[in-house]
Amino acid sequence: MGNIAFTYTNGNVGTAAATAVSRKDDRKYFACHNTHATQVIYAKFGATAASLEGHVIKAGESLVFDGDMCPVDYFSVYGSGATTTYAIAEGF
Repeated sequence: MGNIAFTYTNGNVGTAAATAVSRKDDRKYFACHNTHATQVIYAKFGATAASLEGHVIKAGESLVFDGDMCPVDYFSVYGSGATTTYAIAEGF
């Protein structure tokens, strides 16, 4: 992948969808790690996340994309409970 610069975002979401990161056309790497001990994150690129829809990121697991398969659209998250925490790394 060559030289790449990273940015990091930490946040939390409850049972209402939120945009975790905005669209970035130059994104080459994306990782979202669910840092909550028990709750699930439902996530979508370019659409509003909702319960039981989209990518499922279980407690302690991650969703990772890089290279030509890295989505550039905004990333929406929805938690299975209040204050579901996450950490995101983006590479450019």
